Amino acid sequence: TPEGEELFDHVAPACEELFVGEELLSRSYGLQGDTIRIGASETTLHYFLLPYLEQFRAAYPHIRLKISNTTTPAALHALREHAIDFAVIIAPVADDSIEIHELLEIRDIFIAGPQFSQLKDTPLHLSDLNAYPIVSMEPGTGTREHLEHIFASFGCHLTPDIELATTDLITPMVSHNLGIGFVPYSFAESSLINGSVFQLNIVDPIPRRSICIAVNKEFPLSVAAGKMVGLLGVT
Repeated sequence: TPEGEELFDHVAPACEELFVGEELLSRSYGLQGDTIRIGASETTLHYFLLPYLEQFRAAYPHIRLKISNTTTPAALHALREHAIDFAVIIAPVADDSIEIHELLEIRDIFIAGPQFSQLKDTPLHLSDLNAYPIVSMEPGTGTREHLEHIFASFGCHLTPDIELATTDLITPMVSHNLGIGFVPYSFAESSLINGSVFQLNIVDPIPRRSICIAVNKEFPLSVAAGKMVGLLGVT
């Protein structure tokens, strides 16, 4: 009825807040049967998170782990919307509503394949890389934003020839001589050891990034989520 619609418009926001509060209370009672919702970027899953998830599952087998493998910007959006309990992402992050706990530093490097052997051990500036094809993450990812910021800080414009959805595809592309790639060292380590790629000697300083836990200041963690965050090293 029109009267019912008018009443609904007034009470819907209050009901929504009550439902959120009810969920928070029910999830804070204990660990049995709880669910932890984690947002994680591809890099943090590969580089850091997986062994901790294994440890947590062994210690608390009755707690469900709901992992959303997504980009850092998307994970932060989900955190603001309270669609996840916390995110394991790559810093830096600039957002006053998000509390950041840095855990581990990441070293990013530029790599190339055998076809670019003339660049081996040659001191290079970022501006020099514009003469070569670049293999990069696609727009909208934290790694792409970071790389664009690095290039811009040295007065360069990043124009990749190949854009990929996942970091683990960059090293194989580079090893097949499709361009110069930018990856965390761990993603290229085995290929560096077997010689299918080599690290470029970039003389311009490359800012380091950190793996961090991000939590929403407005929503307290459940008991279970707090246990997981504690296992990751946040007290």
